[in-house]
Amino acid sequence: MKTFDNLKFKSNLDNGGIYARIYFNNGYGASVIQNIYSYGADKGLYELAVLDNEGGITYDTQITEDVEGNLTPENVTELLYKIQKLKPIKTMQQEQTFYIVKYNDTYGNGDETNIEALLRSEKDFKKWLKEHNKERRENGEQRELAEEFDVIPVQLFNQSKTN
Repeated sequence: MKTFDNLKFKSNLDNGGIYARIYFNNGYGASVIQNIYSYGADKGLYELAVLDNEGGITYDTQITEDVEGNLTPENVTELLYKIQKLKPIKTMQQEQTFYIVKYNDTYGNGDETNIEALLRSEKDFKKWLKEHNKERRENGEQRELAEEFDVIPVQLFNQSKTN
């Protein structure tokens, strides 16, 4: 089992503190910090957040619903043990489709065919086009029509992190 002693702290010049991240075989991890904003730093203590398999803070484990502050190294080790004992996060490969918006020069005016945006949903195209044309209007440019763009689906695969 990994403990406080396994943490490899790095300096954070932005807030005058230190931080470490560690990941476990079950897909969870922990972020341990001590800086001017963390709970207990003024007393030389640490703050810990539970991380999910994508490195984001998770607030829905039985360990905590928030970050835990005012921790001694021993308290950090206790929480690290609990995190390592959590049931594994599913590590199956997930497929996700994104949509590339590419200008296609429909009218042959010689404009470059650039990638304009990356969208999470094909339905987001109308909203994007409205915002795009609003920006063009503000810049004194002519509005563009939907047929001037190709919306290309791209499938990406995400393998959950485990160490």
